Amino acid sequence: MKQAATKISKLLFLGLIALLPARAMAAVDLLPLHGMDEDGIHIQPWINDTFKDVLDDMETAKIEGKRLLYIYVQQGCKSCKKLHEINFRYPQIVDYINKHFYVVQFNMRGVVTVTDIDGKEMGENEFSARSAVNKTPTLQFFPTDLSALKGKHGINAEAYRFIGYQKPEIFINQLAYIQGEHFKAEPNFIKWYQGATDLISLDPVNDDNLAIK
Repeated sequence: MKQAATKISKLLFLGLIALLPARAMAAVDLLPLHGMDEDGIHIQPWINDTFKDVLDDMETAKIEGKRLLYIYVQQGCKSCKKLHEINFRYPQIVDYINKHFYVVQFNMRGVVTVTDIDGKEMGENEFSARSAVNKTPTLQFFPTDLSALKGKHGINAEAYRFIGYQKPEIFINQLAYIQGEHFKAEPNFIKWYQGATDLISLDPVNDDNLAIK
């Protein structure tokens, strides 16, 4: 049953792309690659380098009028590579992220100290496990209202999460789904997507030099 459900979900996602409206625009250039750090984790100039204190990150995001987004990756993750080397090279996607989200990245197997909402300190690896993150990439979105936490931490503190890689036009609409808080009325992204009338379509890009096809 689980395998059948997975196959159906994949077919639905393939069908979703056909729902996106066509746009006749001049192609734009992709953003440059920014390489990896010494731990083999992709870097981006717009990802925030913080002390990885969840409450501090949430408060900073709130001050900037954004929603906190934690992205979990790991060395050797092919889907993380696609996220960084394809999706994060689309100017439209990066502009949308910077406008609406305060992003911090975690190495799922890292040991950098993280302070959870309850004040407990631990390594990135333990924090990832505490947040029930066992696959990458995982995108974890937090509430914009700090009072909604009510003593929660880890997975119980999040507003929503996406697991795995999606192609750019699906990905930007996942972000729009969160930004518009559509998950509150329809917790199933696929169902929302199938019925949405205001989907975002990406401007065409010069993709001849994409690192991954």
